[in-house]
Amino acid sequence: MPFFIYAKVTDGTASDAAELEEMISNVDVNVGEMYLDKGYLSRANAQLIADIGAVPYIAIKSNVRSKSYGYPAWNRMVNMYRESPDDYAKHYNRRSIIEGVFFSNEEKDAIFSKVKDIS
Repeated sequence: MPFFIYAKVTDGTASDAAELEEMISNVDVNVGEMYLDKGYLSRANAQLIADIGAVPYIAIKSNVRSKSYGYPAWNRMVNMYRESPDDYAKHYNRRSIIEGVFFSNEEKDAIFSKVKDIS
């Protein structure tokens, strides 16, 4: 079952991909899999995840190439996607649970802001 292990609020222009190294350094639990959206898609990020012993499941763009350029985890991830897209999707789609948590928190914040404006 996926669960939340770290969150950081950044401004809307911050690069998600650049935040991953800090996120991983703040995680002090054994993570088996990481599910990330396309904002985190990079060879270095796939390798960062693999280096902590986790399997990266990052949303794959249609034009992605499997050449690793020194990041073997990238090649494994892309090939896993290409060889078994349905299985990859089953893993990646667990991310929707995490998105639900974010959405519910955003909804609560919006309601709180409206109530605060009325008072």
